[in-house]
Amino acid sequence: MQRLSGTRSTGGAVLRTIIDCPYSGVKSVQRTVWGTTSTGAGCPLAKILIVDDNRDIADSIAPLLRDYGYDVEVAYDGNDALLLAAREAPNAVLLDIGLPSIDGIEVARRLREKHGERVRVVACTAYADTLSQRLRDAPFDAVLTKPAPITAIVEALNVSPKSQRSKC
Repeated sequence: MQRLSGTRSTGGAVLRTIIDCPYSGVKSVQRTVWGTTSTGAGCPLAKILIVDDNRDIADSIAPLLRDYGYDVEVAYDGNDALLLAAREAPNAVLLDIGLPSIDGIEVARRLREKHGERVRVVACTAYADTLSQRLRDAPFDAVLTKPAPITAIVEALNVSPKSQRSKC
């Protein structure tokens, strides 16, 4: 377990975050504080669904993405991920491959069938080398290798925190 802490000053406000990460591969965390934009306050946030059977990882990434300004939901298996995606219609999904019930590649295929290209699907796995051919054939927009720094995750999700579907 590695403890991460950081301080950032934005517009006169100083924010400090301390996060215990379940894996020691994280070297640093960069955060962005999102304020009111030209689209105006009160716009719906972009929805991110994190799917990982390792609860420590999923529950550690979720608050980091919330700090970036996203609305985040978490599922711990493939079935729950599909149920949440049907109910919440996420803008992007961060998806582990080795999941119980339904593996991440099948979840990605089903997400594409239901949501098409409207949802960005990013694989995040410790087995990228072992699964390289299967991952190339799967409907992922990006593939990350665990442990991935939060900045790489945010870049791969590539969804503005303010929903692009909104007319705010």
